[in-house]
Amino acid sequence: MNTIFDYLNWRGDLSVDISKFNNIDALILARFSYLPFDNIVPRESNESITIKEAYKIFKKDKNFKDKLILENDYPLFKELAKNERFRNMKLCAYVNDIDEKSEKQFSAITIDTLDNNIFVSFRGTDSTLTGWKEDFNMSFMDVVPAQIESKNYLEKIASYFNLPVRVAGHSKGGNLAIYSSSFVSEKTQKKIEKVYNFDGPGLNSTLIKEYSHKNILSKIHTFLPQSSIVGILLEHKEDYSVIHSYEDGLTQHDIYTWEVMRNDFVYLNKVTSDSVFIDSTIRDWLANVDEEERSQFFDAIFEIFEIFEINNKTSIDVLNTSWLKAAKIVFSSYKYLDDETKKMISEIFSLLIKSATDNIDLLTPKISIFSKKKD
Repeated sequence: MNTIFDYLNWRGDLSVDISKFNNIDALILARFSYLPFDNIVPRESNESITIKEAYKIFKKDKNFKDKLILENDYPLFKELAKNERFRNMKLCAYVNDIDEKSEKQFSAITIDTLDNNIFVSFRGTDSTLTGWKEDFNMSFMDVVPAQIESKNYLEKIASYFNLPVRVAGHSKGGNLAIYSSSFVSEKTQKKIEKVYNFDGPGLNSTLIKEYSHKNILSKIHTFLPQSSIVGILLEHKEDYSVIHSYEDGLTQHDIYTWEVMRNDFVYLNKVTSDSVFIDSTIRDWLANVDEEERSQFFDAIFEIFEIFEINNKTSIDVLNTSWLKAAKIVFSSYKYLDDETKKMISEIFSLLIKSATDNIDLLTPKISIFSKKKD
């Protein structure tokens, strides 16, 4: 099966002047923001460094592989640095801000794509506990700190460059792309050419009703793997496309598993019944617990993750296992928690199980979270 690496072999020798910027280019640059550019890419908008130059600096760090989130991030960086299509693109305005106190993880980079467009790439959730907790906070907070930062960042970039802007992100980065584009000024919205959300959650139900979101809706496009779990969360009203992934379940969130053909993705007609099932289960759970209970539950879960991390045991990697394994780990950690927290976790897991049981009959090929269905 062909992946983005095959695309780079097919189209890598063609500049964006010869072969126009496309969806796969946007996906690659959305993933590019996950790379650790501290002390490499300038923080200011008026200074820049090319991808090729950034790679030369990056590979001098003997411990660079330890700083990567996915193993494929390095070969991607290496390929882009030698690739005619990408190597001379200019990087600037790199931000990487993690604040445990405010539970904020925000990172972004701006890329001059050399076709009279500026590309703003928001990083998704990294491997830090702070980043994952902020993701969960989205389920019960109207706005999280990273969303505010993303709006301010996009406003600043759009005001500095007198060029059309493409905005993108993968995972939480996709959510930030949608949020920032929805709530910047109308002047900035007019500069936005397109918003790419790659398997990122939607917006809180309150935010999605805002006029400013409706005003940018036609420019937003979401891309989901067929068994999406992360991307189906929260509310979506924008157009979407379903991409074939050669992996299963949560592993499909990895963009390196998405299938491409020449200069576009391989598309499917719909998400799988498993994706619909998980969406319905989570929705039922959220409808039956109030904001305080959700907040307490996630605080308790992250207490457990923090204990694992302190003891050099699995923490966030738990999220990549099956739900049953994750539940087993949570229950095995009860000895670290007080009685009230134990009771709360038991009740919420019972509710999740009940929701799952009630939704068994929903395992049919349909989509419940998007307003538009594509046949």
